Amino acid sequence: MLKSYFKIAWRNLNRHKSFAFINIFGLSLGIACALLIFALVRYHLSFDTFHTKKDRIYRVTTEWHDEILSRSPGAPRPLANAIKNDFGFAEQVARFVSYNNTLVSLPGSADNKKFQEEEGVAYAESAFFSMFDYPLLRGDYKTLLHQPNEALITERIAIKYFGSENPIGKVLKINNEKDYIVKGILKNLPSNTQVKQEIFLSFLDDDTNWGGVYKGSQCYVLLKKNAKIEDAISALTNLPKKYYEGKQANVWKFKLQALNNIHFNTQLDGYINKSYLWALSFIGLLLLVTACINFINLATAQAINRSKEVGIRKVLGSKRKQLFWQFIAETTIITLLATILAQGIASITLPVINQLLQTDVRLQLFSGWQMPLFIGVLTSIVIFLSGSYPGLVLSGFKPIRALQSKINQKEIGGLSLRRILVIGQ
Repeated sequence: MLKSYFKIAWRNLNRHKSFAFINIFGLSLGIACALLIFALVRYHLSFDTFHTKKDRIYRVTTEWHDEILSRSPGAPRPLANAIKNDFGFAEQVARFVSYNNTLVSLPGSADNKKFQEEEGVAYAESAFFSMFDYPLLRGDYKTLLHQPNEALITERIAIKYFGSENPIGKVLKINNEKDYIVKGILKNLPSNTQVKQEIFLSFLDDDTNWGGVYKGSQCYVLLKKNAKIEDAISALTNLPKKYYEGKQANVWKFKLQALNNIHFNTQLDGYINKSYLWALSFIGLLLLVTACINFINLATAQAINRSKEVGIRKVLGSKRKQLFWQFIAETTIITLLATILAQGIASITLPVINQLLQTDVRLQLFSGWQMPLFIGVLTSIVIFLSGSYPGLVLSGFKPIRALQSKINQKEIGGLSLRRILVIGQ
């Protein structure tokens, strides 16, 4: 029976090629938009979610409560030692200082190669790599970046600088000033992390200045498993009273920002406000509903032309239920073809979107479970939304009136319904 439904449905679509093409193309555009928006939202929501300790990692931010409220994602450099020495809520504390547009040269190379790194370099304490899960290919985290003048680079940088040579022991000169010896190789960083630098240098700093804050100078805290975030917040609230004098003790404030908030807090240099993602998701839903409405409008407009077909089937013994599933089968074929076309449209469009938004979104049609599941659920919903009403209308025709060609607009929902659908669009 099921095979018969799809066989007859395919014949009907072949007979009405223009109708089929318009519906397939219209649905494919709506589905393609839904796929792209889902991929984009999933990409942003996945930022730094791969760290096993993500729920206990916080960044210390700075606020100045003066005439106006000012904020910075950075923190004074002595703050990290103050947290370690004065309080007991932190399991680990790590400073991470980044600088963009850094000149890196290779003094050991034959022609003294030089590279201008737009993302720059970062000076990191060794605890940073114990706190975050960035896989190490070569080297030992227990000893890396403990000594002065050590460097840790990604696999991509190792190939870029040294090709097939062993990078361990090679020398990097930073801004024509200081030499660092490569001691380890990191696996290439995923695109969905806040860290963009690919060269990490030993952090050895005795700066005791509490008065300056550079936004690239950040402090990360890993709370102990039994520590309460409220106690940590209270401790940081009282900290300025110990290290600042007079009015400054009330001006300076230190806050804890959860790791999963960093990407979405645009007041602290985050990439995108999370509310925009929900708005984008709603737009995707509206586009999909619009495509379904187009399908319904076309199907009901064609209903009169198919009334004799329905009348003959009913005279020959077809039940309403069978006719309904016959039209659902047609919708299923159209939707499946539209979904395949939509995947092609999305794949072609995605590189342009990535370039425009400076992202690294991937559809992952055949890897993971989220996108295949989304496509399956989406296809089912489109079939239900697009096929149910036309199927109920067409299967409900009275055979005698259908054979006499007396079916009118009122019996297929009338102009009023179609007007409502258009207004809805």
